[in-house]
Amino acid sequence: MSHRSIGLLLLLLGACTDPAPLQTPSAIVLRIAEGDAQEAPIREYAPLTLVVQAVDATGVAQAGLPVTWSAVVNGEVTALNETTAVDGRAEARFRFGDLEGPAEVIATVPGGGSVRFALRAAPPAPGVPYDTMELLAFSTYEGMGETVHPDYARTPWNGLWHLLAITPYPGGNSGYENPSLFAGRSPLLWPVPTGVVNPLAQPSKGTFLSDPDLVFVPEANELRLYYRSVDTQNHILVLQSNDGIQWSPPREIESAPNHRLISPAVVYRGPGDWWMWSIDGGKEGCSALTSALELRRSTDGLHWGRPVAAALEHDGFTPWHIDVQWIPSRRQFWAVYNGKLTRSCTTPALFLATSPDGIVWTPIREPLVRRGAIPAFQDVVYRSTFRYDAGSDDLWLWISGARFDFDRWTWSTALQRRHGNASLLATPSRGSLDFERPPALLTEWP
Repeated sequence: MSHRSIGLLLLLLGACTDPAPLQTPSAIVLRIAEGDAQEAPIREYAPLTLVVQAVDATGVAQAGLPVTWSAVVNGEVTALNETTAVDGRAEARFRFGDLEGPAEVIATVPGGGSVRFALRAAPPAPGVPYDTMELLAFSTYEGMGETVHPDYARTPWNGLWHLLAITPYPGGNSGYENPSLFAGRSPLLWPVPTGVVNPLAQPSKGTFLSDPDLVFVPEANELRLYYRSVDTQNHILVLQSNDGIQWSPPREIESAPNHRLISPAVVYRGPGDWWMWSIDGGKEGCSALTSALELRRSTDGLHWGRPVAAALEHDGFTPWHIDVQWIPSRRQFWAVYNGKLTRSCTTPALFLATSPDGIVWTPIREPLVRRGAIPAFQDVVYRSTFRYDAGSDDLWLWISGARFDFDRWTWSTALQRRHGNASLLATPSRGSLDFERPPALLTEWP
């Protein structure tokens, strides 16, 4: 047989067998999931944990990979996981050093390169002792300084890092109850940001506004302000901004008969993953026997699905106004809410509840704050907001409430810093949840 024939035979034989598969290892990509571009005072923990995620070239999460964390500038970093979890994520907490200015952390995974977190240390904040109440001062646009409905948010924008949306409510006058914006480099000090003109929204004829809720959308570099307008119906509207100064015209996103859509609490967890809780106060509002928590879902925060019932009640209390946040380090939602009793919205306490799915909630029976905790909250504890720092395990609460004197309600907002919330969540009630009847009942309610 000729050499040419032998070569042809070998070629034919090769065609009848499967070639050995090519073994191409999947490239590992490490990316920042959460925690970049944070700021906190020197010697304090960054507000959020630093989170990375390891995926392969197709975007599939990679579990069990060791992650090395290094604080290369101005601070110290502590890993919270030795390896990536099932979702490919690993977390660390960062504490700033003694110098104001830039700080950097590098996370590395074998075969996946590294990512760099850029952070910044701010000047020291005024001291805030644990478990005390500090009344806050606001330069409200009408000049009275009485406030209700605080809501906290963060952005990466210089000068607008920590934000509070809040509504003035002097003497319970809803004519001034319009969403306003304040920014603070300290939890205690909240000036009007440069360039911002309050109020951000004003009512149309015959309506009033309330219940502001701030949400930042990182992918769009956009801040949203949700709020409620009331006439013959409850309307939820939203303003949008890319700098916190210039805002879009209001856009209505949801409505319901009075008083079935109260206190929207919007959470954005990532692209296509929007949640909104609200309170159904029934036809009678304050005079109703009870209230109910509802949840809506959305892919863009503008178009919402039908509400579903969520379970949150205990000891005769149901939620009246609520703020909800997703806590990544604990993989659960947290809510703070003032508890409503039968036929009254003169709410006597602020509670904390947790939920893995946003539907079934576990309330912590002992209130976070009871009415009478300070003289300014002698008769009412109302809608409040919070920030949880996973690194320091601190819970910061901005609380609104009121006292009744000489036929007039006076409204205030205060700050409280709580520590050791892992134990707080497991703390049993210290006693009865009975409250004395207040000297007056809210008939016009914010």
